[in-house]
Amino acid sequence: MTVSINDLQIDTLKLYKVAKQKTIKGKLLTWRDTVRAIAAGKIIYATNNEAQIHSGDTVMYLNMPDQVSSPRQKWIDHSAIKALNKKISLLESTLERINKLKKLNNHKQKLEESDFEQLIVSVERTGIKINDLQENVDFVRISQGIKQKIEKLKVETAKLEKKMNSNQVEIGQIPLISKCDGTVTMLVSESDFVEPGEPLFYVKSKNGENIVIKLDQLPTDDMQFTVNVKMDDEILKVDLADFEEEGRILRIADEMIDHLENANSSIRVSFESKPDEKLLVKRSAVYEKDNKHYVFVKRDGMFEAVSVKTGRTRGAMIEIVEGLQPNDQIIVSSSKPIWHLSHLEIRN
Repeated sequence: MTVSINDLQIDTLKLYKVAKQKTIKGKLLTWRDTVRAIAAGKIIYATNNEAQIHSGDTVMYLNMPDQVSSPRQKWIDHSAIKALNKKISLLESTLERINKLKKLNNHKQKLEESDFEQLIVSVERTGIKINDLQENVDFVRISQGIKQKIEKLKVETAKLEKKMNSNQVEIGQIPLISKCDGTVTMLVSESDFVEPGEPLFYVKSKNGENIVIKLDQLPTDDMQFTVNVKMDDEILKVDLADFEEEGRILRIADEMIDHLENANSSIRVSFESKPDEKLLVKRSAVYEKDNKHYVFVKRDGMFEAVSVKTGRTRGAMIEIVEGLQPNDQIIVSSSKPIWHLSHLEIRN
């Protein structure tokens, strides 16, 4: 069969640096909990600096006078509502894109590389494992995850709007408590006037300890080339201060403490191996026939269907273990039905 070059998308193969990655859950055993002022006011009855306290202990009181707190609290609420609405808008745009991809998939159309990238981003937001995309894309589960996040944000926004419109502000002494056992470090003094959001004190859960994480399982030795700690939407590349394999204990240098403030006790740690060079092609270039995988490769002026051995799927790409070489020219996609052929001549 002969087709025009305009009917094809052709790509030249190259090597990519790829690292093996494994994400392990762990529990944060030591961290720093910082408490900030929820409104403007005056500090009274403050605990002594460097005092040993327990979870639930009152460290200080914030006295909020009416004439100061009311307009300031409205400004804080307005800023929070604005930020929540922005998050909702971004998630709604993502949901629209997911619905379009779902329609494409239902009509058996091939998803482009950019489509898979958008899916991966959306999946990260819903907490679904990336591995789930390797076989079947669960559009319903992804959509439900995004919708649940949108509804949760809308509830928070409605509460803030009701509070702001009611023009009511709590007046009096508000106790500020510690969320963990440890040593308190005071950042303000008794009788100080503070602004909304100003840090007041922090408690380090274990005095003199580095940040300590207990892993659910151990990574293999070759996985300890790069270590990332993932918290919410932030990924922190860390240097290991110490690693005790026997106790599955991971210690991180203290300079990372600012990023681990007020952390949830559950945390995810990503271990990576030293990158290897892998030959990756777009998934659309690989097709299956008679339980074998094939790719159209340029050979002596025409394209020939070559049997290949595939490896791991990586988003929109798939690893080629055998059958192809770097700089081979392959057909990535075609507007004509060519995948049943063994040879293909190209016009122009």
